[in-house]
Amino acid sequence: MTKYVTLEVVKEPENFSNVRFRKDDYLAAKKMGEIRNVPYGTARENIRNSAGMYRIKPEETAVQEHVIKGLKDPEEMTASELMAEMTAHGKPPRKQMQRSVAVDFVKDLRAKAESMIVPDKGSEDDDE
Repeated sequence: MTKYVTLEVVKEPENFSNVRFRKDDYLAAKKMGEIRNVPYGTARENIRNSAGMYRIKPEETAVQEHVIKGLKDPEEMTASELMAEMTAHGKPPRKQMQRSVAVDFVKDLRAKAESMIVPDKGSEDDDE
């Protein structure tokens, strides 16, 4: 799969004697603007041939934020979520059960799991 990039003209140098391109070439390139949808290999070659007058324009990517959600309250869970949590605790339902019983069962499992976790010796736990 070929990656396509956009070439843009670099910022105008303060002194053209320090760069390898002429001022009239720079003004012509600036007037033409950016060059879009150039294959990456061709773009690298064009940059080399332009003596640094062009550069690859960085892609604008959206920043993705990941939100970590806590556990749902068992009353708000669907039947499949209740079953998944019971299975995760190693207690899959072996028979049909009412929703209220399943909710109480999950609450009980969470309470037991929470009581099994004890703080490390020498560290202070802010929860207690």
